[in-house]
Amino acid sequence: MFVMPAAKNGQAIKDEILKLIAESIGTKTADMYRGFCDSQPPETAIASAEELLVEFVGRDRATEQVKVLRAKFNLGKVKAV
Repeated sequence: MFVMPAAKNGQAIKDEILKLIAESIGTKTADMYRGFCDSQPPETAIASAEELLVEFVGRDRATEQVKVLRAKFNLGKVKAV
């Protein structure tokens, strides 16, 4: 699998995060989350999105969903805000 460096693909990472939120929670939530996501570095945005998803889909499912993004973009686990 090809892994994209996080620093060069910040917007691609954020787009994938928002897509995941839209699919899991809804487009209205993703639209509201966009401002926060755009103002954060990718690593923080994905950690925060994981915590948001936990509230709606549960820890196991959120972790599994975000794990795919972390692997795709070579992001390590960072603390949520």
